[in-house]
Amino acid sequence: MDAMSYETLICAAHNCRRGGVAGADTRFYNDLEMAEQRLTEKHWLKPQYQKESDFVGAFVIVRHHVRVALREGLRKIESRATPQDIAKCEEIRVKLRSLPFLDKSELDKIIDTAVEIFYRNGLRLS
Repeated sequence: MDAMSYETLICAAHNCRRGGVAGADTRFYNDLEMAEQRLTEKHWLKPQYQKESDFVGAFVIVRHHVRVALREGLRKIESRATPQDIAKCEEIRVKLRSLPFLDKSELDKIIDTAVEIFYRNGLRLS
């Protein structure tokens, strides 16, 4: 998963271009990746608790934007999507709500799955 998948999800769900809505920018996901890298970096001068706080903050922001995009995207495709796609969207929405708080790899899987479902059902960048 990369920052472009994240941005694609947000933009497709909201039918906008980069920066068109809150969160529709790779910068948010890039901040999360940098915070994750710095968690174990010995030469980063912040104390460990600050590194962890930076990661949690970035994670919460990305997770929030993904949650909003899932809700909006599902609303847009529910009349034309297959029952399987609707069920999968609902499943990943539930998974996102119950996601172990700092599990970035699971968040990445949710983003990738949502992008696939939205694309298959006609949500694309405008």
